[in-house]
Amino acid sequence: MNSCPINSLSRHKSREVIMGPCVFVVILNYRSYQDTRECIATVRAQTYPNIRLLVVDSASEDQSGSLLRDELPEGEFMPLCQNLGYAGGNNLAMLYAMNHGASYVLIVNPDVRLASEAVSCYVAIMQNDRSIGALNPVQLCASGARIDDRFFHGVVKPAGYTSVYLHENNCPRLVDADVLLGAALMLPIHTLERVGGFDPLFFAYGEEIDLCRRIRLHGLRLVVTAEAPVLHLRSAEKTGVSDFVLFLRLKGAMLVQLKDPEASFPVSCLRAFSSLALALLGVAVDEYPFKCYRIRRSHIVKTMAWCVWSLRAVARHRAGDREGRMYI
Repeated sequence: MNSCPINSLSRHKSREVIMGPCVFVVILNYRSYQDTRECIATVRAQTYPNIRLLVVDSASEDQSGSLLRDELPEGEFMPLCQNLGYAGGNNLAMLYAMNHGASYVLIVNPDVRLASEAVSCYVAIMQNDRSIGALNPVQLCASGARIDDRFFHGVVKPAGYTSVYLHENNCPRLVDADVLLGAALMLPIHTLERVGGFDPLFFAYGEEIDLCRRIRLHGLRLVVTAEAPVLHLRSAEKTGVSDFVLFLRLKGAMLVQLKDPEASFPVSCLRAFSSLALALLGVAVDEYPFKCYRIRRSHIVKTMAWCVWSLRAVARHRAGDREGRMYI
């Protein structure tokens, strides 16, 4: 009776020896059919032999979910009954990967395009150093001519890059960073087992910052590699930013402040609510997202209400972050 699990484990280990560790590439689709299909094509073109694709549809209101379901083989498509956001959708995908033999999970946004050698490169880097808790490839803009502006200012400039042109940066193979972005994020399973997944309180925007802080809190490194950079098209932003997305961006920024592990909870609350109060009074706030987007009073009031309503949950999550393995 016990021979089947043992034989199954043996076959899994033999496959890893021959083909390398299993990598799940996760794409979270939400009304982005064409982008998702093009992203899938770059996954299919990978030279790395031991890849499993998992496309998760976040209860898209359009036909993209049903179209993808019809096009993908069984086992590569996961439909959700409701939209759980970037955090919840990817958490379910990572849990599925953990339960199906993954050694690594590569989360890729639909508007990201991978080079054919990308997964092989990232696996080689992470296999050689178990202190790495998460990895970002450098993100280039849609044309590939320069580093994506947000990735440059948010990730690699603080880590020592001096130019938006990749070839002008005399950087080593790996650069340690304080934070990574979620559009192309590779995580080893040992990180997820130790730290957990994304905090679903975020829903979307800010959750990768929170996860990166928890990874560092548990003694693991965040690294960036310039090998096999990805293209980030930022397709969704070309049609403008909706009121709901503006609210999510503001809520995410405030939640990042509320969950700051380097400050006490009362201090974190004071900082977050002070920022919101100043913005509500019309005083310019020189911080994200106020300096990047046109945040209106309605977004501020809604965010204030959400923060007040959610303070107890935030306090519980802050306490749980140090214990590890939350959210998945």
